[in-house]
Amino acid sequence: MTQNGHKIIIPGGYYLKARKIQNSAIQKQPPHVREIWDWLLKEANHKDKEYNGFMIKRGQLFRTYDEIREGLHWMIGYRKMMYTKDHTKKAMKFLRKHQMIATKKALGGVLITILNYNYYQNPKNYESTNESHIESTNEAPMKHHESPHYNKNDKNEKNNISAKIYDFYIELLNPKYKTRVGSIEWIKRRLKLHIPDDLKKAIENYKNDLNGSEYVKDPRNFFGRDKIYHDFLPGNYVEKKKKNEYAPIPTKDPVEEFLKSGAKRYDPATGKEF
Repeated sequence: MTQNGHKIIIPGGYYLKARKIQNSAIQKQPPHVREIWDWLLKEANHKDKEYNGFMIKRGQLFRTYDEIREGLHWMIGYRKMMYTKDHTKKAMKFLRKHQMIATKKALGGVLITILNYNYYQNPKNYESTNESHIESTNEAPMKHHESPHYNKNDKNEKNNISAKIYDFYIELLNPKYKTRVGSIEWIKRRLKLHIPDDLKKAIENYKNDLNGSEYVKDPRNFFGRDKIYHDFLPGNYVEKKKKNEYAPIPTKDPVEEFLKSGAKRYDPATGKEF
């Protein structure tokens, strides 16, 4: 849109939502779940900045549940309406379960991380975003809609990325058992939900938690049905305390140490050595 020959810039910035959300689990959820998810996307930082004394990174926000409810209130006449606390808790639980967010309680609120934020908020990761395509679809959407087509290059690229993540796991952890084909198939499934860098970071976090004598899992099990990898994703991972990190410092018995020293001993009543 232009005015007096100048392009009008929309204030306040923007955020992206992928159309594939129409085929996701959240699409069939009650309105409060969908609206809370949309509000979190809108409120998440687009760059690192300080908030209430905390440094909040891109893709994160620090809020209380009451602030979420307040942010989504609506009016009926003069009456102020809000979602209940139970609505908010259940929505957040759903979003965590489906790996859309990670949360961490802190003094004064909750640190909320939008998982895969950088991937979904990068316009370069979306097809057909040039202006000419947008204009043509607006003018005649039915005429220009094409049927889905199979792209062999897309499949080959996903196979290559899965294989590279598998090789990264083997090189970093060197497990005794490694099932290449099964592992790569599971990694391909995980790439539908996570970007490659997050899966690699999960592998690094897993290595960080291993003790030298611990059994290293087959990558098929790590990425497989039990979703072990999920606990090690950025935003979910909490570093394990090292063994004996907080073990009490052993104290020496002063009497035993005195006896070992060979020092002379005296009877306090008579003053004689014994």
